[in-house]
Amino acid sequence: MALRLSFRFRVVVVSWALFVLALFPALNHYFAECDRALASRARDDARRQLEFMDYLLRQGHAPGGALGLQEWVRTMGKQSRLRITYVGRGGRVIADSELSSEEVADLDRHVSRPEIMGAGELEIGISTRYSATMGTELLYAAKKVEGFDDLPPGVLRIAVPLLPVPGVFGRFGIPLLWILAGSLAALSLVAHFATRRYRRVLEDLSRASAALASGDLHQRFAADSREEALPAVQSMERLARNLQGMLRESSRKDRILEAVTEEMSEAFLLLDADGRVRRANQRFCDLFPGSVPAEGHRPLELVRSPELQEAVDEVLRGKDLPGDPGSRRPAFHWRGRSHQAVVIPIREEGETTGAVALFTAAG
Repeated sequence: MALRLSFRFRVVVVSWALFVLALFPALNHYFAECDRALASRARDDARRQLEFMDYLLRQGHAPGGALGLQEWVRTMGKQSRLRITYVGRGGRVIADSELSSEEVADLDRHVSRPEIMGAGELEIGISTRYSATMGTELLYAAKKVEGFDDLPPGVLRIAVPLLPVPGVFGRFGIPLLWILAGSLAALSLVAHFATRRYRRVLEDLSRASAALASGDLHQRFAADSREEALPAVQSMERLARNLQGMLRESSRKDRILEAVTEEMSEAFLLLDADGRVRRANQRFCDLFPGSVPAEGHRPLELVRSPELQEAVDEVLRGKDLPGDPGSRRPAFHWRGRSHQAVVIPIREEGETTGAVALFTAAG
């Protein structure tokens, strides 16, 4: 169960990670466009508000003198929630809606401010920067004003607070979190059903593999497993067919070997590379009674003859006799009778893989 949950968990995590990676460029582009749209909208709003303040100023709504102008910008700033500043010749600040008259007198000259330098009668200077006085990022818009009555020529400027980055995320972050949470839930459901289906396929493949390993070569797969894991199923079924063919061929050769050896007049032993008997014909059982069953035993366990065992060991080790490469002809006595044997190696690609021993009674 732990493995299944682990597999499902990995599927969900990997799928969700791929989804987020695929979504990230689109979200990045979306937020960049949002930032540009917000900045453009803020500039347009600042221009409209500046034109409206300039209209009010030109219509004579501002009282005369510096003190009257200071009172006007404070009142209009409170009503419009803007910071309004009037800058005279030489960049000297005459009035500011966020400061008192004493504080205005202590301000540095604004002649080098970008929005002041860019302001004209028909052009509006725009700039964005952090305001130490307000403690926030502000968008400044400024326009030149010709003096009239007792209002000196200068520049009318407004400042609009920009929406900070946390505020932007606050507007779009919650929907984004909902999108990510929804995608995670959807992928979890998809992974649940997908892994459940593929788990059945894997279990079917596991059962089939175990059956093949135990010798059941007739194992077949369910239709849905064949469809979902067709390459693996085809490979396993092809392996099963090949093994069946090999077993049938091996069985056929064994039957032929058995038929041939049973018709031999000599006693016959077939030995493997370890020197153990794989097959003995009936003549061997008759010649050496009491040695049945012979399969799986060493010759010395069947026939108490050190000479025979030594000959078998030398043949399997690959020692050749002069004039008769690889073979041995031990003579030995067993139960009062003399016997002659010939031990011949079986070689495949230069390697000794077994031996054949033939026996006759010498007297």
